Amino acid sequence: MLANIVGRYSLRFSLSALFAVLAVLACAVVGTVGYIQSAGEMRQSIARELGLIASNQAQLVNDYEQRLHEAITNMSGGAMVPNSLAELSIGFNVERKRQENIDTFRNSGATPEERAQFAGRNRNVSIYEWKHSEVHNSLFSYWKDLGLSDLYLIDDKGNIVYTVTKSEEFMQNLQASEFGSLNRFFQSIMAGEATSLSSKGFERFPVGGPSLILAHGVERKSTFGLAEGEVAPPMAVVAFRVSAIKFSEMFARQQLDPQSRSILMTDASGQVVASSDGRKRPEPLDLSALKPGDDGISHGLIEDTQGFGTSLAAASDVDFDGRKFHVITLYEQDAAMAGVSNMGLTMAGLTLAALILVSITGMIFSNIVARPINVLTEDMRRLADGDLQNAAYDYDLRNEIGSMASAVEIFREQALEKRRIEGETEQMRNRSESERAEREAVTAQDNEARRHALDTLGTALKSLSAGNISHRIAMPFAAEFDQLRLDYNEAAEKLADALYQAARSADSICLSSAEVSNAAGDLAKRTETQAASIEQSSDTLSQIASNASEVAGRTDQVQSIVNHAQKEAAESAEIVDRAMNAMREIEESSDEITQIVSVINEIAFQTNLLALNAGVEAARAGDAGKGFGVVAQEVRELAQRCGDAAGEIRGLITRSVEKVKSGSVLVSDTGDTLKRIVSEVADISEHVTAITLSMRSQSDGLSQVSSTMRMMDQETQKNAAIAEESTAGSQVLAGEAAALNRQLSQFDVSAAEEMASIADAA
Repeated sequence: MLANIVGRYSLRFSLSALFAVLAVLACAVVGTVGYIQSAGEMRQSIARELGLIASNQAQLVNDYEQRLHEAITNMSGGAMVPNSLAELSIGFNVERKRQENIDTFRNSGATPEERAQFAGRNRNVSIYEWKHSEVHNSLFSYWKDLGLSDLYLIDDKGNIVYTVTKSEEFMQNLQASEFGSLNRFFQSIMAGEATSLSSKGFERFPVGGPSLILAHGVERKSTFGLAEGEVAPPMAVVAFRVSAIKFSEMFARQQLDPQSRSILMTDASGQVVASSDGRKRPEPLDLSALKPGDDGISHGLIEDTQGFGTSLAAASDVDFDGRKFHVITLYEQDAAMAGVSNMGLTMAGLTLAALILVSITGMIFSNIVARPINVLTEDMRRLADGDLQNAAYDYDLRNEIGSMASAVEIFREQALEKRRIEGETEQMRNRSESERAEREAVTAQDNEARRHALDTLGTALKSLSAGNISHRIAMPFAAEFDQLRLDYNEAAEKLADALYQAARSADSICLSSAEVSNAAGDLAKRTETQAASIEQSSDTLSQIASNASEVAGRTDQVQSIVNHAQKEAAESAEIVDRAMNAMREIEESSDEITQIVSVINEIAFQTNLLALNAGVEAARAGDAGKGFGVVAQEVRELAQRCGDAAGEIRGLITRSVEKVKSGSVLVSDTGDTLKRIVSEVADISEHVTAITLSMRSQSDGLSQVSSTMRMMDQETQKNAAIAEESTAGSQVLAGEAAALNRQLSQFDVSAAEEMASIADAA
């Protein structure tokens, strides 16, 4: 079918179209395979990145919750909260000033952050405002360092005597007002049901939206008025509130592109409680498409209809007091795969450029191939028109077209030879006519003498021309002509015998030429079939050799890539070694910092003792030592805060050291893995080298076989031409033999047959 289609158009157009089609197919296959592979690698890379972000953010959330628990425990167990509560309660209990205090602090700023900066006025202040200015800086530092939405001090009667942001709950009573889980936690702790409580996730709160609440009781130091064995109820409750907005701000610190990427926190049903991009998602997300992996991270697609649309996602779990939440990282699919899409466009452009280049190359090549064929066609046309002298083609070319041109040259030479023979024949005919005229002149002079002989001989010849070769002249002629009679009789005898033998030979030639013609025809057909098969085999071997050569080239490229990968893996192993050394140095530095913190803790303890002694001495000094007593109290509180801070720093350093050790183990494992990768890449390089050598050997062998097949194809084509010429010659010979038989049938050779039969019998 392809041959029929190609045969309808010129060779130049067919070759150009074939080059273009092959270029499009090759570029399409390579581009499609490259696009699919790149898309898969891109998805895997993005999935790893999203999983890492989700895991890190989930770990940050867990660490943050643990940090909140440790901070509220340390804060509740220290002296700062009881002292602050004692100071603030003095001003809070002045009921006539309570509303004034609320108005003063509420009007100190439009936002919670602005109100948190306000510690109190410098003059004309109330007792509460005076005491507030003394304790606010310490409590404010907790609020700021922990990133809280608010911090509450609640006395044993349920009065919220202090908040950092002075929002609606400021100076309210939990017995008379409803503030969600804050009321429930206060009542449970004061009833002795628990020392500390935390909400199971983000519960509704009238101020700041859904929030995480932590509450811890403050132990009463005095046992005055209690029976033996009776446990004193807490003197107060400290509470932390962290709204979901704070977690959104925590996620936003990752500085992801809000147009295409986001970090979300959802509950188990998919309801979004926090997001880094600030988008409102009132409807729950469908998390059913997320599939958990071996690393504990779930991956899949999420239809974020109220955000980005279809997005690649990874999720890691977070637990809040037994209630599970998910930290999810989203990456809008179109934006994530934009690089692959751009690569597809690039591949399309390269395909178009390759198509144009190959089309131009095909046109040039087709011109090169078609030009000698066109010249040869013009030579054949002139040959057909009878012009045997002007040959334009170069008959010395050693290719298939040169072979065709050589055949045309043979035809031209044969035509010239035929023309030469015809000229010589015409000259011989002219000479024969001249000699015959001379003989007639001589015969005319001797006409009378030979009349009798001629008449008699004429009668005999008429009988001979009638086919009667058995006629003989018995009457002698004159002496000078009698030899003619004898010669005629002898010639008639020989002619009869020759015609008889010719008839027998003609019959044999007819039979033999028919057999030769049939055999030559069968040979020509088989030779043509064999030539077509060899030509097809030669084309197939040429294609296989070309493919083998291309595979060998691509194997060289693979070997280069493997060598590069081996080099990169070795460099990565060196980087891991340096990272391990850095981890060890960090551990040593952490040990030194721990020692320094221990010294600071001892200094704080000694300072606290000195401040206590100074307070005792100030009490002994009476009124003159009151100012010094106040200073001693401030120094004691400062020493207490230094001790608390040193304890927190010690805990942080301890956790950092543990994480550094864990990281060191991971880096060590990574180094071992990279070393194994380097070894395996070296093995792969050896195998690829062996494959490359084998493919090159196969390519050379296929090239030699293809060359041999082309030579066989040429020889078979020549054999087919010879067979066709033999068939034509045998057919011509058979025709000539049949014509000879028809001519011989006019003669009566019965006498010769009888004589031959008598001779055979004898």
